[in-house]
Amino acid sequence: MTGSQQEDREQAVDVNDLRQLLQRVRDGSLIVRKDRVYYANAAAEAIAPGGSWSDASFMGAVHPDDRGEVERALQQAEQGTSTGMLDVRMATGPDSWRDMLMSVSPMRHQGLPSAQVTLQDVGLHR
Repeated sequence: MTGSQQEDREQAVDVNDLRQLLQRVRDGSLIVRKDRVYYANAAAEAIAPGGSWSDASFMGAVHPDDRGEVERALQQAEQGTSTGMLDVRMATGPDSWRDMLMSVSPMRHQGLPSAQVTLQDVGLHR
């Protein structure tokens, strides 16, 4: 088996494992690369600004005070490093923010380094 075939096989296993996990969790789960959301489960869509992550900037939904920390976490994930839990605020509208616990883990999506982001809703802050 070539290196490319092995990577493809590992990616298929990772995607299957992720799908199985997402069927059992109620937290929001997204696949993010370069500020673009490639996948969002139903729980993530429920907390998305405007009701959907389609055509939305992930970082645009992060509170300005938390963006530096989240950007570093996404960059680390694309380099293969996971983060611990981050306490961040995500937009729910123009003047409202939802407090979230966020974790960011490395993964490959479409053969490229990406981040698997998990969001746990811990409350609404206005």
